[in-house]
Amino acid sequence: MNKAIFTVMLLLAFSFTGCIDDGQNDLQPESNVEPTIEPTGAADLDSLEKRINDLENETEELTRDNDKLGNRIVELEVENSELMDSYEELLSYLDNLTTEIISLNQQLEELENSDNDDSELLDRIASLEQNIADLEEDVEELMFDKSLLYNKLHLLRDINTDEIVFDGDMCISGCSAYTRDVFDMQYYSTESDIGVYGENIFFRAYSTGYDFYRDTSSIWISDGTPFGTYKLSDFVDPADFTTVDRGVFFIANDGNYGYEIAFSDGTSDGTVRVTDDGHNCTYPQYEIYGVSGNSIFFSDKIYSNGCSGGYDGERLYRVTALYNGEFEIVDLDVDNLYDVQYQNHIIADGKFYFGSRDYEEDTIGLYVAGFHNITPIVEYDDDNYYQRFGSFGSIGGTLYYSFGELGNETLWKSNGTEESTFQFKSLHTNSSDSVVIAKMHSDSVRDLIYFRAMIIYEDGSRTNNLYISDGTAEGTYSVIESTNDNHGYSFYQDEFDDSVYIVAEKSSDYGDDFHFYILDEFDLSFDFLFNETENNFGGDLDLYGSYLLRGEIYLTARHYQTGDELWKIDIDSEYIGILHDVNPGSDPSGIDSLTYNNGKLYFSAYSSAYGGEYWYITV
Repeated sequence: MNKAIFTVMLLLAFSFTGCIDDGQNDLQPESNVEPTIEPTGAADLDSLEKRINDLENETEELTRDNDKLGNRIVELEVENSELMDSYEELLSYLDNLTTEIISLNQQLEELENSDNDDSELLDRIASLEQNIADLEEDVEELMFDKSLLYNKLHLLRDINTDEIVFDGDMCISGCSAYTRDVFDMQYYSTESDIGVYGENIFFRAYSTGYDFYRDTSSIWISDGTPFGTYKLSDFVDPADFTTVDRGVFFIANDGNYGYEIAFSDGTSDGTVRVTDDGHNCTYPQYEIYGVSGNSIFFSDKIYSNGCSGGYDGERLYRVTALYNGEFEIVDLDVDNLYDVQYQNHIIADGKFYFGSRDYEEDTIGLYVAGFHNITPIVEYDDDNYYQRFGSFGSIGGTLYYSFGELGNETLWKSNGTEESTFQFKSLHTNSSDSVVIAKMHSDSVRDLIYFRAMIIYEDGSRTNNLYISDGTAEGTYSVIESTNDNHGYSFYQDEFDDSVYIVAEKSSDYGDDFHFYILDEFDLSFDFLFNETENNFGGDLDLYGSYLLRGEIYLTARHYQTGDELWKIDIDSEYIGILHDVNPGSDPSGIDSLTYNNGKLYFSAYSSAYGGEYWYITV
């Protein structure tokens, strides 16, 4: 009878329900409503006893699952021990090979310096040279094996075990992860398909197949273990995961209000809708621009009928996750500048700086949004729409940016007022030069900015150079120069030791050849390290999304022998090689969304064995 009473109380506890507020025309945070209690009435004793038996059976099943988990942990510990033994053996073998190579090189040097030139000696020299070459090849292969052992590939969880079904090149069933390079799914642009908060990652996955209208994906969470990977809620098509101090904001459809801004603290109860624009749109109208503490800046697109029709611009908001679990939404566009389009931008010192055009007033301006409103910094007349704001950077509270007519850009700086906004450097040698400035990178550790500039001179010659600047005209200078039209630069700053690396793209006989440089802090220049073609099998790599971690670049690279797969660049050893061929052979794996968290590098990828799933390596 005690069991029966307990079960009645348990059922009463499960009977609590909440109410959802109606949508409003203006954006409002979702309010918390006191739950109502629905009485259960008297329960039949036999029914209660049956429920008790069911619960006991569930308990037994959970106990068995726990035992299985314990056994699996033991198996993994044994596997890890074996891997470490193999790793140590490999290191020892590498040391022995290195010692042998040094010894052979010494012998070779002694023989080459000898006056004896008989045929036997020459044969001996040739044999030593071949032995050294073979050993060096063995070392290169072993270095790759070492990398594979350390960076072992793990399937996060086989989320969708359904049979993989294709319609042409499109996976329509059994493909749980979104892989951009494999399937043309026409997703809207996102900053990140994997979010990070605390020990967990957040991602979207398909557990029941795929349809073109994207109505089957849901939000999942993982602590990096198969047992800690599960569906968090029924929010549809989550994207734009953006981490703040208290959780993760994202855009998703809750099935009732259309696409809205949502939030999760990593729990089911803490995964909630935040906004309601009253439109119930079937396609996202929001864009998240960036983070400031516990706040994000986002815009809501303005259309004549709410979801489509005549496009009038965007309205800017700021939403803050409060300590009490509620949210504060502030309409920043108090002066009704919604016809301004928020394009090039940067968040610095908790403020949102952006350059934008007001088509109604035929002006272009630099604006700043704080906690409560948008303030113009400078505005210029631009009837012909020729001027533009280009790249943005920020150091120590000072904003840096490029501005001017397209092909006639100069460098500017501002402290947020019209009086403090001015041009500090022109890269023109005369008025006929054409200058385009791009890819500005802020190095807050050294109070420097780096950027690329293409200059076309009066005689038709051109340069595509890398520059360093300390924010003064005298301290802005070129450090890498190239006349190559296709010369592009990517910037990497290691979050562990603050080292800065440059990858420069140059044309070669193999296609694009990638050169690697490191910042020399003493003379503020970039020293050449090595190039890609000389350090991989056959060259001809196309480099895509990448992640720098402790002097190692993990990246998606395409090679005709492997398709696009996961590669690794060890900057210290100048080693470039494929790390994992997730989808064996020349077919691509569509690796996407490289994301680091808590000692693991996560990504989505396709394989013929598993379809589209999420994977990780330990780094």
